[in-house]
Amino acid sequence: MTTITDIKGRVQGLSPARFQEFCDTLIHKNGYGRVHGYGMQAGTGKTTIGNPDSYFRKDNGKYVFVAYTTQQNNIYIKLKEDIEKCLDKSKTGLSTTEIDEIICCHTSSNLSAGDDKKLHDFCEEKGISLIIWGIDEIANQIFTNYRSMITELGLSIDTNQILDVEDFVNIYDSNKMLAPLSTNFQFRERELNSLLSELQSNGIIVVTGKAGVGKTRLVLEAVQIFARRDNYKLLCVKNNNLSLYQDLVSATETPGKYMFFVDDANELADLNQILQYTTQKQKGYEVKIILTVRDYVKMKVIEAVKQYRLPRVIELSPFSDEELKLFLNENLNIFNTDYIKQIIRIAEGNPRIAYMAGKLASKFQDFSMIQNAYDIYDQYYRKYVEESFGNDEELCITAGILSILNCVLLDDLSPLQDLLKAHGMTIELFKMKVRQLSSLEFVEIHLEQVATLSDQCLSNYMLYYVFFQKKLMCLSMVLEICYKNFRNSMINTLNTILNLYESDDTRDYCSNEIKKVWNKLKDERHPDFIDFVEDFHVFNPEESFILAKKKIDDINKQEFSIFEINVTENVYDENDSVLKLLRGYEHSEYIEYVIDLLLNYSSRGKKNLIVGLKWLKNAYGLNHNDYKFRYYTQVKICEQLLERMKGNDDVAEVIGFHWAIYSLDFNFQSSEMGRGDSFIIYQIVLNDSDDLANYRKRCWEILISLAKKNEWKKEILNFLNMYSINIYKQADNDIIIKDFHYIAQLFELLDSSQVRFYNMVSSIVFKIKKFGVESELVKKCDREFNGEEWKLYRILNKNFLESGLEYEEYIKKKEEVIIEYGKQVEVSDVCNLIQIMNNILSEEFESTELFKLNSAFEKMVQQFNELVLKEFLKCFTIYGSNISINPNIVLRKLNKKNDSRELLETLKFKDFPQKNEWMYSFFDTLSPSKIDKGMLGEFIKFIKDGSDKELSSSFYRNLRILDKFIELEPNIYPITSLIIYEKQNDFISDIYFSHLFQKGNYSPSELLFLYKSDINLLQKIYFSTIKRNHSSDYEGIFLLEFLKLDNTWIEKYSELFWECEKNWKDCVKNKNKILWKSNSYIDY
Repeated sequence: MTTITDIKGRVQGLSPARFQEFCDTLIHKNGYGRVHGYGMQAGTGKTTIGNPDSYFRKDNGKYVFVAYTTQQNNIYIKLKEDIEKCLDKSKTGLSTTEIDEIICCHTSSNLSAGDDKKLHDFCEEKGISLIIWGIDEIANQIFTNYRSMITELGLSIDTNQILDVEDFVNIYDSNKMLAPLSTNFQFRERELNSLLSELQSNGIIVVTGKAGVGKTRLVLEAVQIFARRDNYKLLCVKNNNLSLYQDLVSATETPGKYMFFVDDANELADLNQILQYTTQKQKGYEVKIILTVRDYVKMKVIEAVKQYRLPRVIELSPFSDEELKLFLNENLNIFNTDYIKQIIRIAEGNPRIAYMAGKLASKFQDFSMIQNAYDIYDQYYRKYVEESFGNDEELCITAGILSILNCVLLDDLSPLQDLLKAHGMTIELFKMKVRQLSSLEFVEIHLEQVATLSDQCLSNYMLYYVFFQKKLMCLSMVLEICYKNFRNSMINTLNTILNLYESDDTRDYCSNEIKKVWNKLKDERHPDFIDFVEDFHVFNPEESFILAKKKIDDINKQEFSIFEINVTENVYDENDSVLKLLRGYEHSEYIEYVIDLLLNYSSRGKKNLIVGLKWLKNAYGLNHNDYKFRYYTQVKICEQLLERMKGNDDVAEVIGFHWAIYSLDFNFQSSEMGRGDSFIIYQIVLNDSDDLANYRKRCWEILISLAKKNEWKKEILNFLNMYSINIYKQADNDIIIKDFHYIAQLFELLDSSQVRFYNMVSSIVFKIKKFGVESELVKKCDREFNGEEWKLYRILNKNFLESGLEYEEYIKKKEEVIIEYGKQVEVSDVCNLIQIMNNILSEEFESTELFKLNSAFEKMVQQFNELVLKEFLKCFTIYGSNISINPNIVLRKLNKKNDSRELLETLKFKDFPQKNEWMYSFFDTLSPSKIDKGMLGEFIKFIKDGSDKELSSSFYRNLRILDKFIELEPNIYPITSLIIYEKQNDFISDIYFSHLFQKGNYSPSELLFLYKSDINLLQKIYFSTIKRNHSSDYEGIFLLEFLKLDNTWIEKYSELFWECEKNWKDCVKNKNKILWKSNSYIDY
C-alpha cells in the first residue's frame, strides 16, 4: 500500500521540469482553472527562464502567479527572490494591483516558521495573498484528495477500486464500446428527482434494471448533486477483483459524511465491508450507499444489504423508442431514419446497446455493420451466457424455447410436450431448467406459474445462439411442432431472426427451413396448411399465386356497374383473406402478378372492388422509404393498370383512377409496427426528384386516358378541384410545375364553360404564373375567362388563396366589394343578375361552397333599395329556382312599406320551388298592425297547404309567429299545432316544434297557458318531439312541470324510457335526473 512517505520521496526525486508539470496539475485540481506554463519550454520537458513559472487568470480578472523550486538549501532566500521577480512589472508586464495571489511550491523541509511569516508579511504589504506549499502539504493533498496523481509518481493507487468521480468516469469511458458517462443526461429527470428524494430519507438504495438502461449514468448524476448539496465526500467503487479493505481504511480514515456509489454491486466481493459503515454512526460516520445491479442478478445484492438495513429498491425502465431516437441524435449525431430504426430494433430500449450499435454505424458509415446484430449482442452477452450455461445443452435449449415463446405456463406444459420430446427432455426436466434459469435471473417466475424472460435483448441473442451458433435446435422441426399451438410466437421469432441477423445465409437458411414445413403440411393435407401459406407466402411466391388464383376463381361473380359504387362505403367481404397472399412483394418483380390477381379479385363483385381499392393503397401505397427504391413498386402498379386500361378493362379504370388521384397528392402518411405493441406513423412530404416525376407522369397518363371518356370527366373535374386547393398547402413548387404539363392536357380534354371549371383552372394558372411558366393554357385563361357568370362568381367567391391577404383582411375586402356591387344594381339589371346567379348555382358545387355563394348573394341583395327589391321578387319567382337566400331580407322591407295584401297575392299566384318558405316569411315579417280576420284566414290556409311536403331543407320556424294572431284567435297555438301535428311529417314537425321546449323561447307555465284548451295535444307534441330530438327540453325543466298535471305524463314518459332502453337509444337519459327534484320522486 502506498504511504505518504512514498509520495514525499517520489516528489523530491522529480526534476525541476517534472516538478513544475506535476504541481501545475495539482493546482488545477484545486480549482484554479486553466494553467499557463510560462517557465516551461512546450513539449520538451525542460524549464526556461521566465517569471512567473506559471500563472492563472481568475474570474475577477486578476492573476495568480506560481513559482516552483526544487532547491533544498537557503529556501527562504530562494522563495524571496522568486516572489520579488513575480512583483517586478518589468519582468511580468503586470502591476501589483493586477496580481491577486502568489503560490510558491517547493520540496524543502527547511523553511522555518519565522521565515514563513516574513514572506507572508512581505506580500500582505503589497495587498497580495501568499500560499506556500512545501513537500509535506503537496504529499498530504495527493494522499488525501487527489489519489489519481499517485500514478504520475510511478506508484500504485492502492487497488484502484475507490475513485473520485473524475477518475471513475475516465476509467469507465476508456471502454469505447460502452455508452460513455459523459453523454448528455436525458429523459431521466423524473427518476433523478425521485432518486434525490429517496437519498434524503434512505441510507441504502439499490437501483436495478435491465443491463444498459442507464443505471450508472442516472446514479452518477444524482450522487454528484446530492454530495455537493449536502456536503458528503463521494467515493465511487468499482470492482477489480482485489481486496477492498486497505482502500477503504485509507479513504475513510477521518470520520465524517461519506457517500459510496458502488457500480455493478453484484461483482464486488467485499460489498459487506462497505455495508458495515452503516453501523458506525457512533464513531462519527454518516453514510449513504447507493448500488447499481442488473435486474437478473439483483436478489443476491438485495439479500446482502438486508443483513444491515432494509434497502429502498428502484427499478429503472428501458428507454422508449422516441427517447432512443433523441439519444442517438444528440450523442452520436445519427439522424438517418433507417439507421435509427435498425438500432432501436436491436437495442430494445437499451441505451448502452443503442450506443454500441450507433458507434459502429458512425465509425464505418455503413448500414451493413448493424444489419446483423450478432456481433453487438455477442460482445455484450457471451461472457454471461458461457459462464451461466456452460456446456449444459438442456439449459440452452430451455432458454431457446423461452426465447421463442416469451412466456410459458408452468402448470400446463402439455402444448410443449412434442417439442421437448424431440429434444430428449421431459416436462419435469424442463421445469427444473426453467427454475435454474430463474436462479440465474434470466427468467422471472410470477405467481409460481408464469415464466417470462427478463431481458429481451438477451432473448434475441439466445435465438441466434441456439439456432445458428450452437445449432442445438433445428428451425424446421421447431416451426412444424410449434406452429399449431404457438403460431404468433413462431412468426415473431422468424421476424426477429430475419430483421436482427440479416444476411444472405440467414435468409436462405430460414427460407429453406420454411419450405420444408410447407411441403410437409401440403403433402399431408394438414388443416394448418392454409394458415401457414398466409403467414409465409412470400417465401414461396409462385405456389402462393396459384393458390390465390384458385381462391379468386371460386368467388361467385356478380354483375355491377362501376359507376354505382361508393368507394367510401364500409363493406366487408368474407373472401378478402385471399388478399393476404398478395402482400409483401414491394420492390420485387412479382408486383405485376399481384396487380393481375387484384384486378381479377376486384372484378368479382361490387364489394370486392371497394375492398380491393382500399387494400391496394394500404398494402402498396407510398411509405417513407419508397424514394430509395425510385418508387419502383408504384411505377410498376401504374404501368400494369395502364396496360389493362388499354383493353377497356372497366375495373382497371376504377382502380387506376383512384390509385392516380391518391398518388397525386403532396402529403402522405404511412405506418408500421414498432417495438412491442407500439405503432410508428410517418408524415411524408414529397420533394421533387426525377424518380418522383416519372411516377407522377404515369399517374397523369392514367387520368389523361380516362378524360377521353365522357363518363369519367365529372370525376376528374372533382379531383382537379381538390388539386387546385392542395397546391396552396404544403407542396413542392417544382412538383407543381412538372405536373402542369399534364394538367394543361387534361383541361383541353375537359374543356367546359362552367364557372366551377374556370375557378379550378384559374386557381392553378394563378399559382403557375407566379413561377414564370408560360403555356397556351395560361394565355387562354387570360383571354377567355371574362364571361358574366365568371365575373359574378369572382365577386361572390374570390379565391382566398389567390388574394395574398390575411384571412380577416380578405373577408373584409370581399364584403366591401359585394356591398358596393349591390348598391350599384338598378331595376333594369335585376332579371339578368338573377338569371346569371341561377345559372351559376345550377352547377354541382360542394355544400360548403354552395352555402358561401348563397350567403354572399344574400349580402348583395341586402343592399337593394325598395324598387329594386320589388323587381327582384318578381324576377326571382320566375328565374331563381336554384337560389336559396333568407326571404326575410326581401319581404321585411316590402311588407313594411307596401300593400301587404298585394304582396301576398303576388306570392300566392306564383309557382316557384321556394314558395312555401317565402309564404312563411311573408307572415313572419308581417306587422301585427296589419293583422285582421282575413290575414288570419290566409295564415291558417297556408299552414294547411300541402306544399310543405316537398321540403327537404328549411330554416327552423319559430312558433312565436303565432303571437301576432292571439288577439284575434286565443286558441291559435292549439289550432295551428294540430294542423302541423296531423300532417305526420317528421321534418315539418321538427322545423316548427324543435324550439317549442327550449327555455329561452318559452317557459313551461306559458305553454300550459297557450295550450290550455288542448293539453292532450301538447302532451303528444312533447313526447314525439323529445323522442326525435334529444336536445329538446334537454334538462327536463318542462317535464318537471308537466308531471304535476296528472299521471298520464309519467306513464307516457315511462313508455318512452323503456322504448329507448330497448333500442339502445339515449333519448331521455339527461331528463331522468330532473325526476329527483319532484315531490313525487318515490312514486316515479
